[in-house]
Amino acid sequence: ALLILAAAAALASPTVAAPLEWCSADGFTGWQIGPDRLTFDHRGAASIVSSEAVTEREGEFAFEFRRNYGPWARLELRFRASGDEQTYGAVVLEPLQGRLSLVRKQDGRFVDTQCQPAQLDPLAPGLHRLSYRIEDRRLAVSLDGKQLLETDATGLPPEGRIGLSAAFARIELSAPRLQLSPPEATGEVLDLADWKVLYGPAAWTRAPE
Repeated sequence: ALLILAAAAALASPTVAAPLEWCSADGFTGWQIGPDRLTFDHRGAASIVSSEAVTEREGEFAFEFRRNYGPWARLELRFRASGDEQTYGAVVLEPLQGRLSLVRKQDGRFVDTQCQPAQLDPLAPGLHRLSYRIEDRRLAVSLDGKQLLETDATGLPPEGRIGLSAAFARIELSAPRLQLSPPEATGEVLDLADWKVLYGPAAWTRAPE
């Protein structure tokens, strides 16, 4: 069964509570975290990561690019992150470059994924879904239900944290939706407000509610 990591997964659901904002001494990070959605709006880059590790077979985010601030707009979905984020897999979407790529980092070094980026048509306005599946030592990536990338998953940690990185855009995202492995496994619902900032301006603190 699918585990929804928030009170609801619908991106269009109304938010009653005021969103949390991650701030720093140097300024706003760009991330706002509501009970069922995340919003990134920043002319720069910043990342957030879940506070708990999971063992998942599939993961999916619904997202919408509302605005791009130049050609380097980017959304990156990270998974199986471990070792202070020095090891992970990631799907990188660059809408204005028309590119969807797989990235692997192992012990702080980027490694060859043996997978050429997929060339994309311009994203239509509205909601899109970015997903990945890890099965039988293979990693597959789909956009809007169409598989575009596949490579060897050997070397990925057996479990890890889910993360998001974004840059130079306004993006709205739903809470992540995961299928755990094994299928009968259960786990706590991860509170989006407990996610932590991975990088961006220094000295992160959560803004007063």
